[in-house]
Amino acid sequence: MLGFLFSLFMVYSPENASTVHWSNPGKTSNYNTRLIGGWFSGPDYAVFVSDLFTFIGDGRYLKILNVNNISNPECIGEYVLPVIPERIFVRDTFAYVADGNAGLRIINIADPAAPYEAGYFDTDGYAKSIYVVDSFAYVADKDSGMRIINIKDPSKPVEIGYYITDGRVWDVFPIDTLAYVAYNYEGMLVINVKDPENPVKIGIFNTGGAVNDMFVVDTIAYVTKYQRGMVTNPAAPDSIGFYPLSNININIFVQDTIAYITGGGLEIVNVSNPYAPVEAGFYSTPNGGRGIFVKDTLVFVADGEDGMYIIQYPESTLSVEQRHQQENHITVFSGDAISVRLSLARSSDVSIEIFNILGDVVYIRKKSNVTGIFETKWYGIPGIYFVKTAVDGKENIEKAILIR
Repeated sequence: MLGFLFSLFMVYSPENASTVHWSNPGKTSNYNTRLIGGWFSGPDYAVFVSDLFTFIGDGRYLKILNVNNISNPECIGEYVLPVIPERIFVRDTFAYVADGNAGLRIINIADPAAPYEAGYFDTDGYAKSIYVVDSFAYVADKDSGMRIINIKDPSKPVEIGYYITDGRVWDVFPIDTLAYVAYNYEGMLVINVKDPENPVKIGIFNTGGAVNDMFVVDTIAYVTKYQRGMVTNPAAPDSIGFYPLSNININIFVQDTIAYITGGGLEIVNVSNPYAPVEAGFYSTPNGGRGIFVKDTLVFVADGEDGMYIIQYPESTLSVEQRHQQENHITVFSGDAISVRLSLARSSDVSIEIFNILGDVVYIRKKSNVTGIFETKWYGIPGIYFVKTAVDGKENIEKAILIR
């Protein structure tokens, strides 16, 4: 049976390692999680959260969001990239973007309301992932291996080293003088990058299948991979347990003793005991999830065409008000049209009314027994309007401005 697995590699020494493989049967219902906000426009494959702002891809746009109001994030700045971003890494006043066949793009975000491109480097391949350490950007460049780019001068990034693999490189995670590389042949490589001009392979962790993504914490590398069951190979690291996941595993983020994995929805695994990991939570997103970032008890999931979801884990940390917001989550967008989007946890009767500034009803829509996502859009003449939504009689009113 084909399946996807999540593995741990002990990396005390790159030459010797032992592994843990986990699994989780396919899920259809949410568990110990709640949706409390989001930016439901895409496609979005990447998300990064800094102390002040959340950075996402929205189509070709790099968007900078203020999420102080979790239930209704505000876009405060945006920049149009050449193609849809694959990964975003933010440090200080720059956003470093792995932008597919457009390579590495460096965006100055010192003024988040007016971001601009400070520099770029067009890599040989397809920039899939990026990680920045000191003055270097490590780029997973798919068929062109791992590229090391000097970004000391953001306006003039220069490639100073690279390592070519036999297969496609999907991710890179540098720590100190080592770079862990996920690729689709032997699994995970360990590259010595002490001399970034001459990176050298010093270890191979054969996972028995392609590695999609990884996250390294201290002496453990957390790895998502595609595999046909379990493979026993004496030359591979020692297997000390397993826990198969439910579907295609795209990205992984580890915080404290919890691992968060996307691809088959948001799957949450407690790894406090790597020999006996246990399921901790699950949230089903429409597209299974792509990029992921975790900050405290909030999980930000880039969900492709459906935009970005903000999910609370564990749900027991929610206030009464947050629980209500999740159960009947309402988002109103305005621009050249007024869009209303509801995410409903249970079957509900819905009413949406739009009033002009004189109090006249200009649009109305009602529907009974609605569960999950419910959306509607209204095009009218430019002006100020008020949107009243009612879910099982509980009303909410928001202001919207229609422009052309």
